[in-house]
Amino acid sequence: MPGGTQKRKRYEPSDSDPTLKIGSLPPKPTFGEILNAIKEVYKGPFDLKMEPFPTIRMPQSVIRILTEKQVYVRKHRLTFGLSDGPLTRAAPMHRRTGLPVPFIDRSYKQRQQERSEHLSHYIKVEKIELGVIIGIGKDGYSAEWSTKEPAFMFFDDKERTLLIEIGDHTTERKKRISINIPNVETFSIASLDYQQFALFQLYMPPVFLEKIHREELEEWQQDLETPPEWKRVAYFDDKHKRVGRYATRTIRFVFANDEDHLSDFMRLSRFPKLPPLRLSYLQETANLELYSFKKMEALKRLIAAQDISFDIKFQLEALHYNKVLLPDEILEIAPKIRALKKAHGQAFAAAALQHLGVYIKKHSIAEQTGVAATAFDVAVDEYEASVAEDMPKPVEHMIRHITFTPTSVTLEGPLRDVGNRVLRIYPEHIDNFIRVRFTEEGGNRYHFDYMVDNEAFINEHAGGILHHDRYGQEVTAESLRNSLGDFDREDLLYNPAKWGARIGQTLTATEPSVKVSCKEYQWVDDIMSPHGEGKMPYTDGCGTISPALAREIWERERHRRPVNRPQQEINVPKVFQIRMGPAKGVVSVDYRLKGRKILLRKSMKKFGQLNPEEDLIIEVALMFHSPSGMTLNQPMITLLETLGVKSGILHVLLDDALEAIKEALESATATARLLSDYHLGESFGVPSLLNMLDRYGMSTLLASDKMLQEARNYALYHVQRDMKYKANIPVPDAYTLVGIADVHDVLEEGQIYDGDMYNLIDLTRIPEMRPPSFDEPANYDSPVVWQTEEVATVNDIADFFTRFMMADSLGLVSVRHRLIADQVPLGAQDPRCLKLSAQHSIAVDTPKTGMPMHYHDIVRPLGGTPDWQAGENFDPESGDYYQSERAIGILYRAVDLTMIEQSCQAIIPDPAEPTHVTVKRRLKSRVGPSLISFSSTDRRLLSPAKLEWLLNYYCCQLDYIRVIHTLSNDPGHTLSEAEAFIDTIAGKAAQPRRRKELIVRMKSMSADLVREVRNRLVGNAKGVEPTKLWLVNAWNAWNLSQEEKFRAMEGSASFGWTALRCVLEALTTLEDEHDQKLPQEFLTLLDNTLL
Repeated sequence: MPGGTQKRKRYEPSDSDPTLKIGSLPPKPTFGEILNAIKEVYKGPFDLKMEPFPTIRMPQSVIRILTEKQVYVRKHRLTFGLSDGPLTRAAPMHRRTGLPVPFIDRSYKQRQQERSEHLSHYIKVEKIELGVIIGIGKDGYSAEWSTKEPAFMFFDDKERTLLIEIGDHTTERKKRISINIPNVETFSIASLDYQQFALFQLYMPPVFLEKIHREELEEWQQDLETPPEWKRVAYFDDKHKRVGRYATRTIRFVFANDEDHLSDFMRLSRFPKLPPLRLSYLQETANLELYSFKKMEALKRLIAAQDISFDIKFQLEALHYNKVLLPDEILEIAPKIRALKKAHGQAFAAAALQHLGVYIKKHSIAEQTGVAATAFDVAVDEYEASVAEDMPKPVEHMIRHITFTPTSVTLEGPLRDVGNRVLRIYPEHIDNFIRVRFTEEGGNRYHFDYMVDNEAFINEHAGGILHHDRYGQEVTAESLRNSLGDFDREDLLYNPAKWGARIGQTLTATEPSVKVSCKEYQWVDDIMSPHGEGKMPYTDGCGTISPALAREIWERERHRRPVNRPQQEINVPKVFQIRMGPAKGVVSVDYRLKGRKILLRKSMKKFGQLNPEEDLIIEVALMFHSPSGMTLNQPMITLLETLGVKSGILHVLLDDALEAIKEALESATATARLLSDYHLGESFGVPSLLNMLDRYGMSTLLASDKMLQEARNYALYHVQRDMKYKANIPVPDAYTLVGIADVHDVLEEGQIYDGDMYNLIDLTRIPEMRPPSFDEPANYDSPVVWQTEEVATVNDIADFFTRFMMADSLGLVSVRHRLIADQVPLGAQDPRCLKLSAQHSIAVDTPKTGMPMHYHDIVRPLGGTPDWQAGENFDPESGDYYQSERAIGILYRAVDLTMIEQSCQAIIPDPAEPTHVTVKRRLKSRVGPSLISFSSTDRRLLSPAKLEWLLNYYCCQLDYIRVIHTLSNDPGHTLSEAEAFIDTIAGKAAQPRRRKELIVRMKSMSADLVREVRNRLVGNAKGVEPTKLWLVNAWNAWNLSQEEKFRAMEGSASFGWTALRCVLEALTTLEDEHDQKLPQEFLTLLDNTLL
């Protein structure tokens, strides 16, 4: 081509090209992995066609280069040799991105179509019953609600649901029961009394729906292309309303006897991957009216009785609403409750009832008639054994919790609450506060469905509760809101969403730290950025604090931790996230400020007028000592891949992370390092414990002790689960920083500090993470704000809250962005993804603007689901998913949880040498010098009775923690002691976010419990060196936990490790600070006498 360069013609593979056979393959390599590996050594243009593994077809020139160089996939070297074979299909390459276009073959779609048609077969149902399994042998069934309307059962394969449609053409309004397949715990079949039936037991209640007519739709819904056909309801009729909260998780379907419908059901039930079919164990069915109007009224009268305190009323309601006891059973134990109240007081009786709920759920005896009275007696005895005269006072605020789901109510608590400004203003009214949650069944977020009108349901379900304002006599809801601050700002008066957000700011969980006088804080102007069209505050939300005041805050905060031994000096945090009166933001240490001083930027003020004469309390939300590590995630990987970062380097990072997990199996210190990196075992101090075991020559216990082995397995599972399902992959030499302003003006161009959170990767160390191209940041229009015509009221906040529950679509937008990016050549640069990015920006601001991103407006997925989206409860190889060739898919398949799941479920054999023998052999000579400092009758030591009480108290409290943090409310479902010990929940979750919330709360409660035990072991340290007293008490507590009669008690193992950690910390303190050394002869003498 004259005057230019001739354009190189792209290679198109043909049947005449040689076929290359690949050997030394890792397990299940993907097309994308092989492609990327080849592209690493061959930079020229080429296309290739996949043969049935392990062969590919490509041009001779590429083959020549591949045979000369080394090609690796997942650290496995590929070997090549010529082969013959039929050509199957082409994997088209996108010319700009160089990535394969995701492929879903026709046979997959055809199989899905045939499967859906097969499952759409209707099965006639004669009767539907909602009931309760009863009896000690669980062989009875009470049908509390039933209908004999014409009904049909069928499977919706696309939505993975079993649908039961009630009604025919003569029915005025059809109804549906929708059962999500993963929600089925067990199902069985039987023939009883000439009836053929299927019995479903569910993890959580199903969804109830009613058919709606077009004229019933809201005006905006009528304009939709596909308006909803069904509306969600909590119940079908009045009787269903009465019993629905208690009898919706066990459903019996009686099949019509005109045909063999049971055989049809058995045949169809194999396809949707229901649990294994079994024969029903029911011996009789009846309608026992367990929740009859008469019994419910009798229960109401008991709870309303004047001689019963609110504490007891709450626990009785919890036993009832949480389906722990039937109404008859609660009425049966009422005389025992009154007797207990009279003997021990209202508080004791309430706490004993709370423990009764734990006991029944732990031993799986809920709804077993005839056991309530016996269970009550045993539970009271257990609780009494854990109570002492000097019971520790409640830590912080103890708050009750109530959760409203579409069909039920759950009560919990009282539970420790970090507290907030409101609770600190009214400590004497703590019983008048309760934490309320509105959730889907099982604690998940509300489920979205195009064909279901959820908005009306939520307005009725949650809106009615929010609008109902009960006023007390001393403090009303209105006076409480007015006491929180001045909200009469112009931007709040007509914006209920932002007004509600500002009230919510005062409810943020914070620790009250120090009080500063009006002379010690100052409101200062922001530094304005000179760049851009309009000046923006460069110091937006960033104030400063003096070193002296920062140290004072740190000293107060660090003493909230256990004060068992002199703590190693830790640097004062450099940044604090705070709330202070109307101010919110971060403050960084400014060494130019002297004395007690804090400077608040005017941009930190979120409501109210500035009052320079008001003393304020600094409330600390977070503290930052240093940058934290950085981990990748699915959204970040999607963007990096779109910008050209190769999946190969991401795979290397994953391999390194998996290698670190393998190293954790080799030593106690490596395990401790892994736990610290992933914040596991923190509440029990497990990383510190493991390091000290190594120091004192007991690291072998990690491989021999049952508790430590189980805890380590759960920790490894936790880490790998997040790697697989979230792509949480640590990046070395990368950091997460808190953005603050450079008030000292010391940074040069291209430099930053530690506002907002920022992720930084050192590209000089990992240059492969530098994207070859960048896009300009999006510039979205300012969001539209929903404003009321008149000054907003609290009812407007309630209206917005119900709208927000329905339209909180942030997570949905994010998921669809990743789904579409997985399926299109342009990745996240596809126009549909760009539109979703804009919708994400709107959804982020919804809590403040009040303008939701409505579900029907969100860009819809293209169809087909990648394997990485299967989640924890579905099989990605079931045929319902395609194999994603994007980086997320490659990384997803590279993490295999099979072996670690089996390890978590395996029975660990007893060690050759019991743990207590190893510990005594290693430590008795070291502990001896302190033991001989005290006589066995020394009153400064905790007596054996006190230690036994402490063990019982600990086990009782740990039982409660384990019961209330399961993903299932079913009796018998509790966390293992090892799960609590290592701060994780191993159960599979439909919405992992709920599991994460439970883990956070569990860690807080466990840390409080451990703190109580450790502080108790300090004992009375007057007149004696406290460290020695602490050491001896802890040593005695450890030995108590190892006694045979206590060793089998659930909770004793973690109690023992908590005590032993105290022993090792005390020994470390004595040996490090006093360099305590004894002659070898004395050590030998102790060896021979102390056991």
